[in-house]
Amino acid sequence: MNMTNIENVKKCPWCSGEGNSKWCSDREPFLSVSCHDCGIVYVKKRLNEKGREEFYKNYNTEMHQAPSEKKLREKMYLLENRFINEFVDNGDILDVGCGGAFFLDTFDDSKFNKHGIEFGSDGFNVASKKYSERIYQGEFPKLDNIKENSFDLVIFRGVLEHVTNPKDYLIKASRVLKKGGYLFISATPNLNSLCADLFRENFNQHLPDEHIIHFGDNHFKDYLPDIGFQFTSERIFYTETPYANLYEDVKLIAKAIDLRENKKEVNFRSPAWYGNMMTLMFRKIT
Repeated sequence: MNMTNIENVKKCPWCSGEGNSKWCSDREPFLSVSCHDCGIVYVKKRLNEKGREEFYKNYNTEMHQAPSEKKLREKMYLLENRFINEFVDNGDILDVGCGGAFFLDTFDDSKFNKHGIEFGSDGFNVASKKYSERIYQGEFPKLDNIKENSFDLVIFRGVLEHVTNPKDYLIKASRVLKKGGYLFISATPNLNSLCADLFRENFNQHLPDEHIIHFGDNHFKDYLPDIGFQFTSERIFYTETPYANLYEDVKLIAKAIDLRENKKEVNFRSPAWYGNMMTLMFRKIT
């Protein structure tokens, strides 16, 4: 790790609070802390802008669409697509952080006008070949070529935990959504989950080089009404997902609880489990 690509964050990226305490035992050089004011967990010593640019340069190809993960993720896409269609079954949609637009591909072309935004060059190149002139490259809040009040659905799938300025993303989403439009937040690690609390640095979603903020579902439910949203629904996916292995997962969690109760280190990675990831739907009402 090039230490010149590491920065020390002085304020909480959610509430700007300065008080914090160590949350887990990260690998060097990372340090994750819990904000004393809002309870968000964030990576205080993290990759800086240059480090993030290098990390995400080939992210879509090397990590997001790695063969071992691709088929599993495709099954999740279909589960989440069905959930979305309970609320939005046609119209203009925008997938922020769309990668190679593989989630967008699951939406019916005859019913949806599909757009996407991607930061990384490799994902953008793949997506823009499929959806010519409907994929934008850059950081969502800084893009000025997206018309306000123009979308029926904005998707944040596995996005907000990666960004340094999450409220800017949510405010921008509010601006580009039509009144009555929906905001979908999914594949986002849930700080309020059993595994996040029990496993900490071994929580399977704790990846400090990329997941730089851990939210609880309460953070979105508390904040989004302030910018014009109403909480609509949520779904906890587990047993129906390709990641579930119920009996073996129960054994691992029971083992971790036993170690914690006996004040011993939990030195193995958490399994997939109920609530590890949040799936939330909000509706713009103002």
